Amino acid sequence: MKASDLKWTLEYPGALNNGNSMRYSTVVLEDVKKTPLFPSTSRTNVADFLLRSAVGDTFIRQIAVVLDAK
Repeated sequence: MKASDLKWTLEYPGALNNGNSMRYSTVVLEDVKKTPLFPSTSRTNVADFLLRSAVGDTFIRQIAVVLDAK
């Protein structure tokens, strides 16, 4: 995929949960310095991030780490 000319975004979520909080943090994988011991992400936040990144053309050709905000 990285060698293609496609506009792609990969999301690396923490363990999925059923929470419905719309608060999450996103960082490019290469910029991750430290993650929580048991990182998790709600399915709602996974969907929200993917929709917003597709519509807003953000995180193009990048791997994003998405974690629920505490």
